[in-house]
Amino acid sequence: MSPNSYDQVPYAVQSHPAAHVRKLEAVATLFGMHPQPIPDCRVLELGCASASNLTPQAMELPQSEFVGVDLSERQVNQGQSIITTLGLDNIELRQADLLDIDASWGQFDYILCHGVYSWVPENVQEKIMAICKDNLSCNGVALVSHNVLPGWNFRGTIRDMMLYHVSKLERPEERISQARSMLRFMTENCSTDTAYGQVLREELDFISTADDQYFYHDHLEDHNHPIYFYEFVERAEAGGLQFIADTDLTTMLSMHLSAQARDALAGIPLVQQQQYMDFLRNRKFRTTLLCHQSVAVTRNLGPEDLRKFQLSLTSCPTPVKPSFDSNEPLTLHMRRGEISTGSPLAMAALEHLSNRWPRPITMDELHTASIQRLATVGHGGESWDHLNVDDTARTLMGVFAAGLLDYYVHPPTVANLVSKRPLATPLARLQASSGISVTNQRHENCNLDEFCCYLVALLDSQHDRALLFDKIQTAIAKGELTMPQNGQKFQRVDQAHLDGMIANTLTSLCKGSLLTA
Repeated sequence: MSPNSYDQVPYAVQSHPAAHVRKLEAVATLFGMHPQPIPDCRVLELGCASASNLTPQAMELPQSEFVGVDLSERQVNQGQSIITTLGLDNIELRQADLLDIDASWGQFDYILCHGVYSWVPENVQEKIMAICKDNLSCNGVALVSHNVLPGWNFRGTIRDMMLYHVSKLERPEERISQARSMLRFMTENCSTDTAYGQVLREELDFISTADDQYFYHDHLEDHNHPIYFYEFVERAEAGGLQFIADTDLTTMLSMHLSAQARDALAGIPLVQQQQYMDFLRNRKFRTTLLCHQSVAVTRNLGPEDLRKFQLSLTSCPTPVKPSFDSNEPLTLHMRRGEISTGSPLAMAALEHLSNRWPRPITMDELHTASIQRLATVGHGGESWDHLNVDDTARTLMGVFAAGLLDYYVHPPTVANLVSKRPLATPLARLQASSGISVTNQRHENCNLDEFCCYLVALLDSQHDRALLFDKIQTAIAKGELTMPQNGQKFQRVDQAHLDGMIANTLTSLCKGSLLTA
């Protein structure tokens, strides 16, 4: 494998929600730290590729400074081209080896290292830990994602099969094609009558649907070194760092295990507990947050901690209409799962969060809105004046523990209503005009169809609904845009249908967090 394999096959252009400094700031604050506020911070990303994860953050936080480093000259040039087009002056990309980073680079409040650690040799892994120690400010937070065992044991076996099959090939396209052929052979001929066959088929189904960039770099690189979580923490501690948490707190909670497992794991040290949970879940990947060992980290979390944040649901829920006059519980269906509650206070809070989506709200504001809602519906003549904001926080702890509640110190600027002159970010408009995945205000990747891309590219706050209609109608007439209608595409469409399509699409873009307030 070429040392510049990312020049040959650039990594997919995408953002990583877990690797946004907003997530690091929030988790660190939850655990009692005092990280640098993200509107005025300094950020380093190791292995930034084309900076598709870093550029949206730099655009969102213009008073902060961002530095990205990658060995791939091709990807750095791609990223720099986008930065120049956007006119950003607070982000710098450097084509360099991680081994060359030293004290002259300065201190950073946040260090991001997503999708790098497991895919580099041991000396570079040691250097990553050294950077997270030597170049991290005193209250700084570092994110290092990594493949973990035992989950990667079996996936590693499939990787070994593919590497054996392509060992004589050099060209990336040949290696990808032949590795996929190997997967098809295994899928078609592996019996599912055995435990081995069942597990193999499950892994094959996952890997075979991956895009070429992920497939090539995750499974066909020379280096892919998963380790056990406890080994990763031992390495961090040897370098003067300590484990804070995983970016996804839900994965750390034993409440999702059986009662017997919870009892067995209760009271044992945190890292040991997490390792046993990895054993039980066959975990494959972690996004781990680290800080200096000198920093005090609070582990006893309670409902009162939610008052530090602004809150929103983690995804757009199905519409909800609580029945406050009956004993019927409210069930909220979301992308990640669902939750049910019969508590009137919880139902009122979830209804308000749902109606407000995707815009966050403080706990105090949410409590006030929930009490006002209960007073409006009456609910058997009960008075709710005795409830305080901590009561509302307690009712939401189950939602929080289920991973259905996002929390922010500095929330994204996102609209929950379509304005007269809608606005998408300059980056979203540029991405949409290029037909690539668009980054929304929640730092998520959105794959849009042709019509949506054309519309997003026009959302510069200078176009009202009438002007949007004229621009799109002209594009359709010129053959520059085809209009989907009844499952088919047309270059002619009636005015009422086009007007409705624009209105519905704008609403969907708003629900998809693609409009900024």
